[in-house]
Amino acid sequence: QLFCGELPSITQEATKPLSSQEKKKLESQARKLTDLYLDYLATADFKKAYALFSRTLKESVSHQRWEKTKKQLISQPGKLLRREIWNVTTYVDPPSSVQKGVYIATDFDREYTNLPIFCGYLAWYLEGNELKLIREDIGRVDSKDFSEMSVEKLMAIKSKFRCKPSTNK
Repeated sequence: QLFCGELPSITQEATKPLSSQEKKKLESQARKLTDLYLDYLATADFKKAYALFSRTLKESVSHQRWEKTKKQLISQPGKLLRREIWNVTTYVDPPSSVQKGVYIATDFDREYTNLPIFCGYLAWYLEGNELKLIREDIGRVDSKDFSEMSVEKLMAIKSKFRCKPSTNK
């Protein structure tokens, strides 16, 4: 069906601001869920990883299609050498979001024996009383490609993937 003219507007009430205690609790949960989700990916437990998705994300990608993509992304990462969630940001009713509510972004950086670069961010949405994954942006470089890259190329890729900024000067 084609609709011409102005679309009906959907009004949502503003989300109440979070107290510092609520914010701290949600950020702690987001950190735990981020580690849990990434651990599920690393151990190929895709069913449990997908269960952390928000309703919206599940509607946009089927489990089968998503799992196929993830298997290519993190096939046999090897032993976990380093993990860090280096930044957590909370947003209440961000202007760029379609839906009002509480969002928490977690920037992470991991290193595995077969994936020396594995980083990005996850965005969590407070759905009812639970944080659910609403967006993921993950970049990776395997050992073979890593060994063939110049330092400059690696720095550019790490920046593009939103890895933890280097403190080396």
